[in-house]
Amino acid sequence: MDGSLKDYQQLSVEQAQAELIKISDYIKSINGHFEILIHNDTLSNKGRWKGWAGILENTIKKFYSK
Repeated sequence: MDGSLKDYQQLSVEQAQAELIKISDYIKSINGHFEILIHNDTLSNKGRWKGWAGILENTIKKFYSK
């Protein structure tokens, strides 16, 4: 969940991206199902969520590549 990465773990945009890629790579390696739970305003890429829309886009693209 976006809030877990940002608010509870207090990860930067770069750290959150790395964590999501790590998790998605693992799930893909076991042929699992990957879901991301986000707030609607995360996609706005404004205010406190600046940079986060790109994280989601990059993670989804990476998960479906190869």
